[in-house]
Amino acid sequence: MVRHAGKLSLKKWIFSLLISPGLLFLFAYTTLYIAIHFFLTAYIKVKYSDSSFLADNKKYIFQFEDISINLWMNELRIKNCSFSFELPSSGYSQPPIQVYGKTPEVKLHDFTLFSLLHDQTISIHSFTVAKTQLAFSKSQETRSIEPAAVNVSSLPQFYFFPDSLSFSFAAENLRIRFSNLEHADDRPKVSIDASEIFAEVFPTTWHSFDNHFFLSSGNATYQHSNRTFALKNIELLPNQETLQNKYPIEEFHISLKSIELCETNPIELFLSHGIMARSINARGLNVKIKANWQDYVISNDVLLPNEAFQKLPFDVAIDSINIYDSEVSYLVSCRTKQIDKHIRFSGINASLTDIYKVNFNGIKNLPCHFSASCLLMGQTPFEVQATLPLLHPHFNVHFHGKIGELPASSLKLIANPKYAFTATRQSVDHIAFDVNINNGTAMGWINAICRGGEEPLNSLPNLPATCSMTQNQAAKRTTTQLALAKSKFAKTSKAGIIQARYSEQQGFLQFMWETIWSGLSQIFTA
Repeated sequence: MVRHAGKLSLKKWIFSLLISPGLLFLFAYTTLYIAIHFFLTAYIKVKYSDSSFLADNKKYIFQFEDISINLWMNELRIKNCSFSFELPSSGYSQPPIQVYGKTPEVKLHDFTLFSLLHDQTISIHSFTVAKTQLAFSKSQETRSIEPAAVNVSSLPQFYFFPDSLSFSFAAENLRIRFSNLEHADDRPKVSIDASEIFAEVFPTTWHSFDNHFFLSSGNATYQHSNRTFALKNIELLPNQETLQNKYPIEEFHISLKSIELCETNPIELFLSHGIMARSINARGLNVKIKANWQDYVISNDVLLPNEAFQKLPFDVAIDSINIYDSEVSYLVSCRTKQIDKHIRFSGINASLTDIYKVNFNGIKNLPCHFSASCLLMGQTPFEVQATLPLLHPHFNVHFHGKIGELPASSLKLIANPKYAFTATRQSVDHIAFDVNINNGTAMGWINAICRGGEEPLNSLPNLPATCSMTQNQAAKRTTTQLALAKSKFAKTSKAGIIQARYSEQQGFLQFMWETIWSGLSQIFTA
């Protein structure tokens, strides 16, 4: 009897446990949670299986084969996502480009599903996109491109072509808001805001389409905030002659309007023909540019190589390079293959070496006017070398030195003995170097002007007064000014500040635009 009563008591205890309020609540909550999960999954599948969105005046259409939500309802997984959108025309009276894409999987992490249903807003911490392939069409013709097209430039006429998109995103405080979702006939509007977005794209090759040429020969990394580096506004611009005569790709020019490096991560560009950099900013100390298998490194105490810069087989214009940690900035312009300018700067113990080379190989009837300035902090002796390998026989070089409180031995102006120096009757301009001391600051400048002249006079070697360069041409002039400045050094910094200026006066720049840089003027309007 005792055993039988014990068994009855155990059965009663189990039955009492099953019907207890806590367990009944847990069972009901779990059942309701699973029901809501299946209901929301079905609702999302029906709601967004074939949706059209309108954002930034562009039509985006998304189609999903399957949408699923994880058990905790904090991750949304989209499988076989197909989408299309329109890109504006790239000019030349062309219609908009329709872009088609498909990715096998998109995951949205750490978002609240109820916020999408309640206030039509998704707050996502991060999301990943699997390998994506794109194609695009123009007019009624559809063409698949390998690599595919992605617009990464703020200018609508330039597009970026990687082989296929294999990229990932990480986002913080990403907020996507949909409006007008309650009306099926209305196209919802989408607004996206994020405090930080990081993406990577890995392009590899060059491609062209309908006389629009696209660059894909480097690694590009982008982040919305200032934590890492970014490559912006990549442009590839062939001139009108190239478009009309269909010259090979070597004739094109690349414009890198902005390269920002805000961490110590190195940014490395593999570029193979004309380079133009409007702005390169770096907080880190390692920026490398590779062009035609030659390295050009911008680091803590090296801005450009000593020998390779004048050997570039293409036109280069670097208008601004800044390295914030070492307080270095640099701006220089080189407009033609016939004029090679090489500026070497090394800021060690407040000493400056400036080598300025100008070659007039093959240039005829081309006036020139250039000047260089240097600014030094402190009273450390320095040396300036002026090398002027002018191949035209009718020019002269004179030097003028004015020493302030610095000893005369600290200033050296060296003429290249390889060339003969002559003077003309109308040579009134000169190269001059002046040094003055003002509160421990040494200031100096070098000026040189090419202008019209006639018959040469006798040779005037070793005249310490002026320097003139003259060619038999009209008395036109254009000024290219280069200013080099060295700031106060930080405790561990070896590099100073270099600045340069390019100014236009008359005919030379216009001549360059008309003959060599035709069609590229929009690059310099930024």
